[in-house]
Amino acid sequence: MIRLNRIYLPSLSRVSESLTDAMFTFKFESSLNYRKAVEENKLVAFSAGKKRIEREKELLEGIQREQLIIMKQFKDMQEQPFHSSDVALYLAYIALFKEKETLQREIVKKVNREVEILRKELLEAVKNRKIMDNLKERQLKEFNENIAVYERKNADETAVLSYVRNKL
Repeated sequence: MIRLNRIYLPSLSRVSESLTDAMFTFKFESSLNYRKAVEENKLVAFSAGKKRIEREKELLEGIQREQLIIMKQFKDMQEQPFHSSDVALYLAYIALFKEKETLQREIVKKVNREVEILRKELLEAVKNRKIMDNLKERQLKEFNENIAVYERKNADETAVLSYVRNKL
């Protein structure tokens, strides 16, 4: 800020920066916005996939806990007199839990593969967006350099005209 007779004015560099930003238009702004939207959608899908992995893993852990409980009950049952039909029921129940565990492990592997695909798609979307961001930054920098050259040229012309006027 520049202080001029107790009136504060914004510095010229900030004013010129805001003016150049207001005047600069990126030709591919719609493409950049599209790529940002695609990236955001891929991120949402990836996050949902990660949550699904966690849910499936929790289900697998629950099945494993139940299986351990049934195995402990079966061992405890062997310490007392029991019927052969009870043993058959427990063995069938244990086999059922082993099958459930196998199926759940397959589901976890499948979801992991799907999330890996989503992760690769997200990385590709990020890369595409960054390419457009870099292009925009380069064009903005070039635009600002051109404005600076133009302003220097005008300042030089003004100085020359002022000098000539003062000489005459």
